[in-house]
Amino acid sequence: MENKLLGNDSQKNGELFKKIFEMSPYALAIAGMDYRLIKVNAMMCRLTGYSEKELYPFTIKDISHPAYLKQLMQGLEKLINGEIPYFKSEKQYIKKNKEVIWIKITVNIIRDKDGKPEYFLGLIDDINERKILENEKSSFLKAIASANEGIALTDKKDRYVYVNNAHAKIYGYVQEELFGKTWHDLVPDRDIPHIEKSFKKIMLDKKIGEFNIEGTGLRKDGSIIPIAIRAKSLWDEEGNYAGHICIVTDISERKIKEQILKESEEKYRILLDNALEGVIFALGPELHVIYANRAMAEITGYTVQELSVFSHEQVLSLIHPDYRKVLLDRFENRLDGKNVKDRYEFRGIRKDGQERWVEITSKLITYKEQPAVQICFLDITDRKNAEKSRK
Repeated sequence: MENKLLGNDSQKNGELFKKIFEMSPYALAIAGMDYRLIKVNAMMCRLTGYSEKELYPFTIKDISHPAYLKQLMQGLEKLINGEIPYFKSEKQYIKKNKEVIWIKITVNIIRDKDGKPEYFLGLIDDINERKILENEKSSFLKAIASANEGIALTDKKDRYVYVNNAHAKIYGYVQEELFGKTWHDLVPDRDIPHIEKSFKKIMLDKKIGEFNIEGTGLRKDGSIIPIAIRAKSLWDEEGNYAGHICIVTDISERKIKEQILKESEEKYRILLDNALEGVIFALGPELHVIYANRAMAEITGYTVQELSVFSHEQVLSLIHPDYRKVLLDRFENRLDGKNVKDRYEFRGIRKDGQERWVEITSKLITYKEQPAVQICFLDITDRKNAEKSRK
């Protein structure tokens, strides 16, 4: 068979064929016109996981992935009929251990001197790693293309060479319109000098190379929008600046919510500042004051400024010794989320040393993402004195 493939009956050429066949870096297989394997090399055994002896009972069909069998047989039929010079395909293959890998197969047909088909000669290349990388790259690119955040890639002159649809949409462009532009085209003129200075200082420094900023973007129609930008420098093999990749987020909705919250907080603060009841906000785990209103200042005799920075010890000085432990226990339990009585009375001590009866109500709140307690104070000294007189 070796001599037939070389077109010469000499022993020398037969030995040459054998060496080439066995030493090939590619998996090689020869099959008869009945598709049965009649010769395989060591690389073919290594690729499939079968020994040479195990492979010989197999046909081309037996070692093909079912999903690609129809395509393979159609290609071989065209090859037999002389419709194509060779058949080439990338397909999956199931190894002996059931592992599925990607291979590239090229099949030629060997004919006799009369042109009659005699053998199939197959060259198989393991392209599994390449396919995995391609699939990962494809998945990555799809993820970028469909991302909600704007993603862009620039060259060393900061010209856009790729932008996803979200990036273009944020600025009111279609993708193609941004190619060749730079970030200067997407920033209001007034902001360029400041950003330019920071950009060069950070992005051209290999020790930093990351740029994070909240600012404004300039849309195609001239309108200005609030945006958040994260950029990372890219470097070539010689360590030269090669551009950057940036992620842009339209934070218009967040800014609107922040403004609404700010206005709401301001209105709430006005109500608290002018409330008839004394109000304080206290943080834990140790009891210290972070806010006090004017009514609280009147009840205690201290100024609002003094109360707003009260330490743990100073807060305790406002409470009669007989009530300190029970009030501290309730404060700690409330911070821990335990069920605690909301309303209770105790004797307090003013700045001038005068004792006053107060009624307080408290509830657990969140202050700057920390648990805190809002406590409302009502001076009930006159009521207590009246009750005592009636008795």
